[in-house]
Amino acid sequence: MAPRIDRTLIEKTGNFTVTTNGYLYLTTVVDAGVVIDLYFMNGTTGIYSQAVGDGTRIIIPPNATSIKVGAHSATSWKLLMQKTIPNKNLSELNMYRDQTGNLFISGDDDVLFRGQDTNLSTLDITGLRLSVQTLSELFMKALWSGTASDAAKYIKMKDAVLAQYPKM
Repeated sequence: MAPRIDRTLIEKTGNFTVTTNGYLYLTTVVDAGVVIDLYFMNGTTGIYSQAVGDGTRIIIPPNATSIKVGAHSATSWKLLMQKTIPNKNLSELNMYRDQTGNLFISGDDDVLFRGQDTNLSTLDITGLRLSVQTLSELFMKALWSGTASDAAKYIKMKDAVLAQYPKM
């Protein structure tokens, strides 16, 4: 089973300080054309700052304890923070096998997060063909439906497909 994805969504308006609490990654959500300033802090010491727009992906420095968000008083913003660092896009399935036969799957963080609290033993996938093609189809269904049950079916199939291949 994939490791648990721990995330939080911070939604605020104007200036605010966010504690990092072990989160390693964030994505910004702001209106188009809006820029906010992020000041990464270690206690009271600044580490670095960055002006960001919508959809900016940032790996939070390991020694950062907080992030000061600088925004105009009427500017609303969101930080999607995650304790694991996703490969690229959170909703873009990537699969490949290396020369030794190991299967690598990434880009499914959003679907994994949505279905991770569902009891997989209650789901039946025995009527489905065990293949990466079926896995891809289940991923797309889970992505578009947005339901926890479709996401959990994807997770159960992912576990079954990965069991077929050697793991590193």
